[in-house]
Amino acid sequence: MENLDLISINVYSSKDSLSIHKSLNGEFIGYQLLFERLLDETNEMRESKFGLYQYFKPDNSHDQRILKEFDKDYQSGKSIWWYTKDCCISKLLNKAFKSLNIDDIIIFNKFIFDINKQIKDQHKLFLKTKTNSIIQFYRGQFLSKDELNRLKSNIGQLISMNSFLITSTNKEKILNNLTNRSSLLLNDLIKIFIEINVNIQSPSRPFSPIKSLNNYLNEDDILFTCGCIFRLDEIYFNEDLQIWNMKITLCGDNDSDLKEFFLYLNSELNGINKYIYFGFYLFQMQKYKLCQEHFEKLLENQIFNDPIDVAYCHYGLSRVNYILGEYKSSINNLNKSLDCLIEYSQEEFKHKLIFQCYNDLGQIYLKQNQFLLSLQFYNKAININNEHLYQTYSGLAHIYYKLDNFHLSLEYLQKSLENKFISLSYAF
Repeated sequence: MENLDLISINVYSSKDSLSIHKSLNGEFIGYQLLFERLLDETNEMRESKFGLYQYFKPDNSHDQRILKEFDKDYQSGKSIWWYTKDCCISKLLNKAFKSLNIDDIIIFNKFIFDINKQIKDQHKLFLKTKTNSIIQFYRGQFLSKDELNRLKSNIGQLISMNSFLITSTNKEKILNNLTNRSSLLLNDLIKIFIEINVNIQSPSRPFSPIKSLNNYLNEDDILFTCGCIFRLDEIYFNEDLQIWNMKITLCGDNDSDLKEFFLYLNSELNGINKYIYFGFYLFQMQKYKLCQEHFEKLLENQIFNDPIDVAYCHYGLSRVNYILGEYKSSINNLNKSLDCLIEYSQEEFKHKLIFQCYNDLGQIYLKQNQFLLSLQFYNKAININNEHLYQTYSGLAHIYYKLDNFHLSLEYLQKSLENKFISLSYAF
């Protein structure tokens, strides 16, 4: 099977000290949170049935037939067979991974989970057959010149392959396949030969041979699960073959850089559950419908016992409601969030989400020109010690401007500016 397709590669740079919301590290982390959701065996939100034909509605009659067949006949034990079949299934999934089209990825959730499970099952058997601790795999790849330059400037950093990765144990075959591709057809793309080093004694995300499971019976092919993290060791130009070479190492669970990444991720999550954080990531990506469905499913399936987690779900829904102009629903969800926080939180007056709920209620009532209610909630927010008081002061300035009290409006604007600088890490 040709494995020269474009795939998405994200970089996590330890040199980037900015918050994930303000740096390219955010995309790397977003993908990792997505893969955790897709591959989580305890995920009760995974759809059990497909509807690819109705969802994609292809114009091509062949693709129509394939999608209808997939929807009707798919079985979990044939997931890799379907993925390696020369048809639109893998192309649609890889395109979704490449573009981070969350909607298109989620529709494949069960398919992705099943492929990963088949790889995991084969992975255990594969390791028992190996005597050497270090093994190599190979892949031919197209990259854009911009992507190559970005990788070259991040040698030694972590990279994530954001799709399933078909590789081979046959180095010569991959090299021949790559070098025989005409450069005239590549436009702004370059050819790169990837060498992957794996220490099988270090537990990692799974990979396995697929010769007994694939659609084309190639005994050399090895399939890595989606979202594998590698260290970028080296990139150089091979003058003899006139292609680029990239050497990477699969990061095991005990890898020091990988541990450092997860420590950083946990500090950024700041105690928020990863499922909840993924919902806010969808919100940040402006995937409002998916975000709403995500939080509604979390509540519907009663995923959480902690009332603070439930409060965050209602708060996430309130943000979507506000963006969509559904102010009544937004107020309702904010009040539900407050009910959870105030009733169960041991230090409710200090919890940052209570401040945000009060502040958002003030903002909504201001939007509706209900100034007395807006003042009431902004004043409640002020009584909570919070680093984001600039939002509250700004809202109060707006109220007094609407009431033609320009002196007080100016005073609160000044306070807002004075408090702005301490809020550089504002997340949502």
